[in-house]
Amino acid sequence: MERVQRAAFPVILVYLWTMMILLGAVVLETFMVYPNIFHNPPRSLELAMEFLAIRGPADFFPPLGFLSWVGGAAAVILAWRIQPARSRLDGGSYSVW
Repeated sequence: MERVQRAAFPVILVYLWTMMILLGAVVLETFMVYPNIFHNPPRSLELAMEFLAIRGPADFFPPLGFLSWVGGAAAVILAWRIQPARSRLDGGSYSVW
C-alpha cells in the first residue's frame, strides 16, 4: 500500500499541475485575449490574426489536453487502491453526509 501511495502522489501532482495550467490558460484567454480580439470586429480580427501568427492556442492546448487525459486516467488508476481517495473518486464527495 505504501508503494502505491508513493507512485500515486507524483502522478496526481502532475495531473493537478496540468489542470491548473489549463485553467489559467482558459481564464487568461477569456478575460484578456477575447475582449481585445472582439472589441472592434473588423480591425481587431486583423490585429488578432497578426498577433497569433507565430504561436497560437492551437499549438498550446492539444498537447496539454492529451496530458490531462492521460494524467487523469493514471491518477484514477493509481489512487483507486487508496480507500480515502477511492471514496472521493467514485462519487463519495457528493453524498449528503
